[in-house]
Amino acid sequence: MSLSRLAIGMCGVVVGAYCAYTAFRNGQGLAPGPDGIAFGAAFGAVVVGSWFLLPRASQEAGIRALLMKAGWLLCVVFVLVNAIGFTATHRSEKVGGNSVAITGYDQALASLTTARAELDTMKANPRWAATQGCTNATADKSIGFCSQVTARQSEISSAGLVLSKGRPASADAQADTIAWVLQADTVTVSRAMPIFMAVVLDIAASLFMFAALAPAVARMPIDITPIVEPVPVTVSKSLRVRAPKKQEAKPLQLLSPPPMKIDMRTKEGREIKRMKAAVAND
Repeated sequence: MSLSRLAIGMCGVVVGAYCAYTAFRNGQGLAPGPDGIAFGAAFGAVVVGSWFLLPRASQEAGIRALLMKAGWLLCVVFVLVNAIGFTATHRSEKVGGNSVAITGYDQALASLTTARAELDTMKANPRWAATQGCTNATADKSIGFCSQVTARQSEISSAGLVLSKGRPASADAQADTIAWVLQADTVTVSRAMPIFMAVVLDIAASLFMFAALAPAVARMPIDITPIVEPVPVTVSKSLRVRAPKKQEAKPLQLLSPPPMKIDMRTKEGREIKRMKAAVAND
């Protein structure tokens, strides 16, 4: 397995694990106890099984491949419904928690302002000085007055505790930002976000697993033999060699020996002359 297939497969497992977990939690919520665990395990099995259906369908042909692809589509729809429900539930809880925190902060700020104003008014009352700041209240009216002072002080303390936690800038900062970019309604974007995230995660998990588990296609071998083009050779006239001309065969002529000169002054010469004369007379 190549490194790219291994990396894609690992990404598919991580993303698919989220989809399987959401399916398990949704199934677990259908019933308490062991029944909920059984529902959750079945829901998670559908998610895991959908990873292998599409690669398996690519190895089949005819009606068998068609049925596998149809089953894969059905599983994808099931997984999407589970992922959308799970994401929407937890996202709504997060957004709802921020909304409650914002509302509580605003109410605490208003309550703090009111309580401080009322406490300042009570401190101007003569009973505040008479009771030494409500530390020595003995009369019934003084006790009633100091109980009101104590209530305002408790309100200030509670409001200060809430304000110390801070105020979220927005109940749904993500939806607000995307709505600003798209120039759309924040409520619409907030509702569409769980659907978008669930669809992307589920499709990504299926595609990653398909790419990792699909059979490898055999590649044709590449011919690396270098191509050598013939180089034209130009022969100059000075370097051309002419073939020898064909000569006609001449008849063989017998060469007669050159005539010999006979010296008549010698004995051998006179003898040769006599023999020639004898031959001529015959």
